[in-house]
Amino acid sequence: ITELETSLGTLRSERDEATTRAAARVSELERQLVEARASTSSGDPRLAVRLELLEADRTTDRTEIARLRAREIELSVEMGGWRRQAEYLDGRDRERSQRSHTSRSHRTSYISRPSPRVERVEEGSGEGGGEGGTAPSPT
Repeated sequence: ITELETSLGTLRSERDEATTRAAARVSELERQLVEARASTSSGDPRLAVRLELLEADRTTDRTEIARLRAREIELSVEMGGWRRQAEYLDGRDRERSQRSHTSRSHRTSYISRPSPRVERVEEGSGEGGGEGGTAPSPT
């Protein structure tokens, strides 16, 4: 999840920088366009050409801003998918870890307890039953 958040942060920074640059460029072009329109009334053909170029640049920059906004939406949707996948995988791993821990604990406690069915071989293993292995005399 941390890696995805880092990637998302990087993408957001790049998007913000590109949007800021494009918006600044549009503002500058609009300012130049206003100046050019005001000057065009003088009839200078160079200014008319400059005005057309500025309007074309403005259109291009507005298109770029629209593209960046669309890409932002795509990235947000993609990030949502990554986040859901990361949360799912994190939950699954946590569940597996808990199950594994429980299973290991159960096995360990089972193995460490002696079984009641285990016969103690040393207790019943002699013949004759008394001390020294001889039977007591009847007298």
